[in-house]
Amino acid sequence: FALDLGKAPPFSLLLNASNPSFPNGFLQLTQSGVPRADFYPSVIKETTKYSYNFSLQQELLKDMVLEATYIGSQSRHLAAGAQENTSIPTFVNGQPFYAAGAPRRNPNFAALRRRRYDTNAGYNAFQVTLRRRSPSGAQYQAFYTFAKSIDGRTSIANGDSRQESNVLLDPGNPGRDRGLSTFNAKHNFVFSAGYPLPFRFQQKAVEMFLGGWTINGIGTFR
Repeated sequence: FALDLGKAPPFSLLLNASNPSFPNGFLQLTQSGVPRADFYPSVIKETTKYSYNFSLQQELLKDMVLEATYIGSQSRHLAAGAQENTSIPTFVNGQPFYAAGAPRRNPNFAALRRRRYDTNAGYNAFQVTLRRRSPSGAQYQAFYTFAKSIDGRTSIANGDSRQESNVLLDPGNPGRDRGLSTFNAKHNFVFSAGYPLPFRFQQKAVEMFLGGWTINGIGTFR
């Protein structure tokens, strides 16, 4: 079942193991064990993204252009999940450690999962692009990007493509999850080329089917 935080008891009550009276109503609904609860805030902050870029272009030779670009973005109020009813932690080198199988903070509940909107993300990249168009119509483009993406939570969904846990490592300190995004690629190189086939035909019907073809290719290296 799910509870709205605007109507539910505060977490200080739910996470208090000395308050066994609250979950009893839910225990009557199950015969297999203690219940779990999912919480969603009554007011959700709108996810906000700020994007910006700055570029310079220079013509090196005739029909050859070099472009240098800085690309950046900042995202705020991203969603994250948190297991609030953790085990009672022990501290190792000043950091809380949640041992598997240790008693939960409130054993009257199995899980108390809360949806949060307090994680952030940032992306910065420097991109160099070289474009060339020859008189024959052939085109060449090369892109190199040096990038870094950092966030507190890349994905909150389950699935085969998920590369991280969908809940925070430490609900009391979301900053411990901040690091490189799972999709982060430091180096990206893309090369593409196109060449129009120089075949021309006098007959319009033949030209319609056999003329005007272009060979294109692209390669991506990450």
